[in-house]
Amino acid sequence: MQAALKLNALGAGIAMLPVSIGTLVLALSTAGLARRFKPVYIIQVGFLIMIGGLVALWSVIRPGVQAIDLAPGLLIFGIGTGLVLGQITNVAQSAVSDRESGEASGFNNTVRQLGTSLGTALIGAIFLTSLYSGIAGSFLRLENVSVGPRAKQQMAVDLQDAVQSLKPADKAAGVAELPEDERVALNGIIEKSWDEAKRTALLAMVFFVILSMLVASFIVVKKKPAG
Repeated sequence: MQAALKLNALGAGIAMLPVSIGTLVLALSTAGLARRFKPVYIIQVGFLIMIGGLVALWSVIRPGVQAIDLAPGLLIFGIGTGLVLGQITNVAQSAVSDRESGEASGFNNTVRQLGTSLGTALIGAIFLTSLYSGIAGSFLRLENVSVGPRAKQQMAVDLQDAVQSLKPADKAAGVAELPEDERVALNGIIEKSWDEAKRTALLAMVFFVILSMLVASFIVVKKKPAG
């Protein structure tokens, strides 16, 4: 979020509030649902809602998108996340006795944190790989640039470094020396690459959520052991 919208840490945290709100509200209200529906069904519905949120986010990606534009999709995603997390905890607790519930809860939280860290790293890597390849590829294919091939390759690297540090493209080494029309073309390339990278990352998330939903279909809820 911070890189995609070019926000600072505080701005990124505020932008993610809809996810936190949706997750918290639904996670606290799943106990009543569990008495009426099987946990596996609730989990799968939660994954479907998460996919809906990701599709909503994908649909609003465009040049100049703001955090407020993403709020509805983030809220939907948070609602689905709350359904999933609430029931995953219940399923984990149902498989052990009361005496072992502390260990089960600790293990569940550890695995959740590990999955969150790995998922964030993986999606971030997909986003940055798509962004950098898009910038470099589009720039190197750009015709009528008033520099030689070797300088053009170096400028592609400079552009990637500028984007990585969230600097404006015209501050990249050598880019400011280009004519105005070429700088405009470069800025267009960067904006397009940002949007394509966001879409690619969201599609990757959809893939992993679908995979998780398929795995969830094999969850077996055991009757809580005595003791």
